[in-house]
Amino acid sequence: MKWLFSGLTLAALLSITGQSATAAPEAVTSPRADDRCTASDVQRIAHHFYDFGSDWTEDGSPEAIYAAHLFEDCQFRFYDNNDPEDNPNSPEIPHVFSQGGYFLGGIANWFTASEFEAEGLTESEAVALMKTWTDRVFWGPATATDAELKEIKVATTPYGDAFLDEDDPLAGKHSSVGNHRYVIFKANTLEPGDYRWRWERAAGGATYVFYGAVTVTP
Repeated sequence: MKWLFSGLTLAALLSITGQSATAAPEAVTSPRADDRCTASDVQRIAHHFYDFGSDWTEDGSPEAIYAAHLFEDCQFRFYDNNDPEDNPNSPEIPHVFSQGGYFLGGIANWFTASEFEAEGLTESEAVALMKTWTDRVFWGPATATDAELKEIKVATTPYGDAFLDEDDPLAGKHSSVGNHRYVIFKANTLEPGDYRWRWERAAGGATYVFYGAVTVTP
């Protein structure tokens, strides 16, 4: 269930996948009241995505349980639309949220130290490269055409260093650098129903387009 992608991995995913088809979520079950997400939950995802990702384990600790709740109930990734089981990059989490809860859609950008050094880049140059990538998100009812989808502003966090649990020769130093780009949907701002989005990433002189679907329940 890989939800964080490095700059190189994401570039490869985009170049291979191209456009993904819009599809309804596999299961439409209204979240339980105690699974609904708060403003604090989505802010945790937005601004502490590295910690959230590293906490997400299966050890049964309170931190892991909370991270699993955030992952499963409070967010979706722009590159993934609940793809088939044979897609190794798919979280397989239905994109179903409650009208009374907050949720977030986002994409985390990062390079590991081993990756940017292999490309002959310094950390600052890796950040400069990521800053050239632009992201646009368009949103609307499931029945809307592409032209009818409305653009919504993408927020970004500052770039920063973080430690990742990976086989990185520089682990223990600044093992990765990146930021999070996201949109937040506030509670009670969407009517129950089916919605679709289009995410456009411009990078390296090309534009990549992904589509996805969300269901909002009462």
